[in-house]
Order: sequence, then structure tokens, then C-alpha cells
Amino acid sequence: MTSRRSPQRVARRREQILDAARRLFNEHGTAAVSVARIARESAVSPGNLYYWFPGKAEIIRALFEGWSADSDPRADACGEPETILRRLAALGGHQAQVSADYAFFPRELFALLHSDPVLQLMYRGNFERRMASLHDAVALVIDAGLIRRPRPPATTHDNLAGLWLLAEFALPFTETVGEFGFDAAAVHMSMIEPLLTDRGRDTLGLTPTPRRTDK
Repeated sequence: MTSRRSPQRVARRREQILDAARRLFNEHGTAAVSVARIARESAVSPGNLYYWFPGKAEIIRALFEGWSADSDPRADACGEPETILRRLAALGGHQAQVSADYAFFPRELFALLHSDPVLQLMYRGNFERRMASLHDAVALVIDAGLIRRPRPPATTHDNLAGLWLLAEFALPFTETVGEFGFDAAAVHMSMIEPLLTDRGRDTLGLTPTPRRTDK
């Protein structure tokens, strides 16, 4: 008997389940959402849901893969340095949108990582890959004279770590402090702007750095 589960149908149903879980997790948090509720929201029976995911932990891991893919720096070390710089500058706005789509991850990240060693390994692997890619991208932009090297004792790694933390936790911070929040994209740019050379500022369409005159 031929299976009714064609690859296309399996893929569609899997995405249907993940979309339902993401919406529920964003609205209610992971602890308050059961597998049975995800099944109801995605219009599948609990038994059928287990065909795709053995449990909630596997659903969260699959969503993490989606979050990581959507958060890809899109600024890897390929193409012209000017293009790379524009991509780096745009990461703040891009990540803010991704964080809104997967809001439960920034809110619950540390709790989820501590409760699931497999997810923790996935997160660390993703962090190492993306940071290596960003390091390579920044090195090309520095060599092209578009941004300056950080002034010691600061390092490129320090700057990238700061941008990572901003991107990762801007959403829950802003949700918590309310009207005292900030525009994550603007803060991201404020951390890059001091390192731009005049060529870099011109590449991003910014005004040249004012020249200081001694009195």
C-alpha cells in the first residue's frame, strides 16, 4: 500500500506544526503550552504529531534551527567590502524582526539552554559558526579601509560580542522597560558608527566625520 505521506505533504505538515507552536510559545511561553495544545492548534491529532516530533523539546529544537537560519548574519566574507559593510550595518534591523517572529527565544533563552543540553550544544555551535563568519567579514572591511580597528585594549571580538548581546536580548529588555526602551537598530548603528572611516561613512550614506579645529 502506498503511503499517503509524500515528502511535500510531510514538509508542509511539519511547518504547520512549527508555525502553530511558535505562535503559542510567543503568546503564552513554552511552559504553558502542551504538545496536545500544539496538535489542536495545528489541526493534527496528538498521535499524528508524534510522527514528526517525539515531544516538546524536539519542537523547540526545530524552532531554534529556524531562528538560527533566519538570524544568519547575511554578511559573510564574500562580495565587495562595501556590500559586506552595508550588510553588517543592516543586521540590527534584521535581527529585531527575527526576534519579534521568535519572541519566546530571547525571553526564555537561558532557561531553555539550561534545561536542554542538546539545545545548549546547538546554540554554542551556531554561536561559534556565526562569530567566525562575522570575524572574517569585519577583517575584510577593516583591510579595505572602511572601518578602523578597535582601540586597544578593545578587540574586534569584544565589539562583535556586544553587538551579539544587543541583538539577542533587545526585545525582552525593551518589553520590560517599556517607554524607556530603545530602537535596537539605532543602537546597533551607534556601536558601529564610531569605527567608520570617512570612506565607510560615505558607503553607508552618512555625513563625513566633522573635523576638529583647535582654538
